[in-house]
Amino acid sequence: MKYVPNIVNPITGKTIRQENMEIQHKYPLGSLVEIIDGVRLYVVEHTRDRDGELLYSLYWYPPNSEEYKDVLDDNAYLTRNMGNINLFSLKGYIESSLKYVKY
Repeated sequence: MKYVPNIVNPITGKTIRQENMEIQHKYPLGSLVEIIDGVRLYVVEHTRDRDGELLYSLYWYPPNSEEYKDVLDDNAYLTRNMGNINLFSLKGYIESSLKYVKY
């Protein structure tokens, strides 16, 4: 059985993963985006899945805002020990599930 990201595109000669890794995130950090039912959140982290597909982590406050900093400060122990500054963000949103509002 062949793992899907390792399938080679005969036109480019690259695997699906290689092609995905060349794509850049469309929405910059700090962008306000809309998800299901009109909920608006800020992009706070760019990530990828194991196939290299673009993923976004979202949060109520923009990165570098005082409110965001307060959440991290209040939970400094967890944040430091989990090794993830976006511990409380909503993770794993694909680009097609987001609607750009503003930067």
